Amino acid sequence: DISDKENPETIARIHNANVEFFHSAAFSWDGRTVIFGDEAGGGTGPRCRPQDADTLGALWFYDVPSLDTMDDTTEEASLSSWKVPRDQTTPAGVTQAQDPNCTMHNFNTLPTSRGNELVSTAYAAGTTIVDFTNASRPREVGHLDPHGANTWSAYWYNGYVFTNDGGRGVDVLRVRDRATKGARKLPFSNPQTQLFQIR
Repeated sequence: DISDKENPETIARIHNANVEFFHSAAFSWDGRTVIFGDEAGGGTGPRCRPQDADTLGALWFYDVPSLDTMDDTTEEASLSSWKVPRDQTTPAGVTQAQDPNCTMHNFNTLPTSRGNELVSTAYAAGTTIVDFTNASRPREVGHLDPHGANTWSAYWYNGYVFTNDGGRGVDVLRVRDRATKGARKLPFSNPQTQLFQIR
């Protein structure tokens, strides 16, 4: 609770035994869902191989009104988790120390009241757009997985997705999909700061 910005107060803690460590978080624009990204392996380890669990390096969705636990042991129930459905493995004939890195990394949510969508990166798996209007069953509505991707961040802003890739540089994507229709245009964007709610 940051109502009093000089005296912030912890009102809930989240424990999840499936998560190596939560790296980033974002709220839906109505403030009812919070999403956490698990940067399992520290962003350098392969986490999208066929043998890896669907929960390893995933996005985790929680219902904000139900988060009120303050003890150090209770594991709060998530609404769901979601992970890139494409394996990221070393191509045949390529010699390298390990399979490509892949976890859900930096992301933001689209400013809309029509539903809930987010844009996220996944390192070697590129960029993905996930519809979590039904937060119990998130689904991918689009992705860009270019050869040699190492996409560190991707953020939605005024109809475009701006990505930052460690090898490729910057990609700017135009997205036209029913899921993104109606997203508001904003005078500025700071993906880590949500200044108001959209209801």
